[in-house]
Amino acid sequence: MTIAVLLTSAMGDALLALPLIQSIRAAKPGVRIAAIVSRPATVGFVRELYAAGALPIDEIIELPEHGPRTVSKAIARGRSLAKPRLETVVQTFSSHGRFADIVCLFSGSKRRAGFQSGILSKVSLNLRPRAIPANGKHRITLNLSLCDSLGVEKKFEGPDYLKLPKSSGTAVQGDYVMFSIFADRNLQGKRWPMESWAKLGQDIVKERLSVVVSGGEPDRAEAQQLVDAIGNGATNLAGTCNFVGLAGLMRGARMIVGTDGMPLHYADALGLRVVGLFGPTDPVEGGPYSAEVTQSVILQAPGEVTYTNLSIDRGIGEEGSKQMLGIHVEHVFEATMQALHSP
Repeated sequence: MTIAVLLTSAMGDALLALPLIQSIRAAKPGVRIAAIVSRPATVGFVRELYAAGALPIDEIIELPEHGPRTVSKAIARGRSLAKPRLETVVQTFSSHGRFADIVCLFSGSKRRAGFQSGILSKVSLNLRPRAIPANGKHRITLNLSLCDSLGVEKKFEGPDYLKLPKSSGTAVQGDYVMFSIFADRNLQGKRWPMESWAKLGQDIVKERLSVVVSGGEPDRAEAQQLVDAIGNGATNLAGTCNFVGLAGLMRGARMIVGTDGMPLHYADALGLRVVGLFGPTDPVEGGPYSAEVTQSVILQAPGEVTYTNLSIDRGIGEEGSKQMLGIHVEHVFEATMQALHSP
């Protein structure tokens, strides 16, 4: 018997499905669990977690993704899944959209559970319609709610639910604050202005701390521009380590400051305290899940916030950028220092 979990969204969303996968594994140790992944970046992320022993699955099924996601491609991908004879396909909350819906529908599985949106939710009666917004529930909570329909007990392994091996050291000496400044390139409205990051970095360096800027290889040039703007005391480590190495850097940091995205979820899954900057996305739905335990801090622009639909793969654009502009450097610096010195 094979239970396949659909992870067709971004890296952070795959991470937020981990407690559900852990619950399935704990309740059904003899069942084969497969992760169905499509985005190239997410494929690499899932493969590394699996190789490190942090993802309790037995198989990764990759759905090649080239060009736009069309209905015909979705049907073909779904039919390709009929060959492994999947018993159950689980569609996680963030494996959203028509492409994932059709893949799930044509998978040939005997049973389907999870969330769908749009017209297909009317023909797949065994799947829950996906409420947008999420009715004040976090995506981990929503994913864990599927345990009932799968007949497994919910299992959350604490704030450090991502069980990665601890490295022996980091490439950075002394006390440092890590910046996670980058967002999905389709969601630029989630980013904080570069000049704000530069001013925050300069203020932190004045406190006899250094700053490390993280990111992927495509972010390296822009990260270097920020490091140059901060000056002495800042280091560019974008694109220099894998995800296990990133975990080591995060564990070695005095504090992690970042915008809504995978690195923030990653640090939270390691049980680390963070300062998160949120604009057009709702931190209740997608912020640090263990914030109360780790005493993480969430900062938003003052006043009324209009949250953007998290289910879309289109840009969170101008309105999101305006909301991020409302987060002032002095407030982020104050919150960072307070969190850094709290027990």
